[in-house]
Amino acid sequence: MVEKEKDPQIESVMAQQTEIAIAELSKVLYVLPQDLEFSIEHECMAMNVLADMMWKTYPSDLALINHGILSKGIAKEVTKLNLLEVSPSPLNPTTLVWSGKQIKDAILASQKEEYIHMTPNRWAGFRGKELGTLAVSQNVQVDCDLQTITIDGKPLDEEKEYCVLT
Repeated sequence: MVEKEKDPQIESVMAQQTEIAIAELSKVLYVLPQDLEFSIEHECMAMNVLADMMWKTYPSDLALINHGILSKGIAKEVTKLNLLEVSPSPLNPTTLVWSGKQIKDAILASQKEEYIHMTPNRWAGFRGKELGTLAVSQNVQVDCDLQTITIDGKPLDEEKEYCVLT
């Protein structure tokens, strides 16, 4: 295969357009009260905020979201560029109907090292490097030691069907 020389005019236009794009994407959209820290393994502010925003925006009983959809925390000054860097996967929330048992199994499994560090190369559409643990919306309380979960202050009913936003 013969490698062609780069056209200086095209290279110049690309450099100019890249500068324009970066300047536009770097404009501050919001200023948060604080940086939102991130962890792939543990509960963190970035994922809590994301799960809560989804749950408050779309009708559901609860929200569950894998930490692996983010790659790092969100800076106090939020820009489009920061959001693109932070989230390698598109966020397309969907709702599922799951039994309480399925919810419990998913949450408890997400606390295990082999789940957290699983490479998701077999799932279409997921571009994160590791799956990560699960974040839950603020109306869900989890005690992994006791293996208990409450939703809206009521014990999870393993037989009941719940509308889950993910």
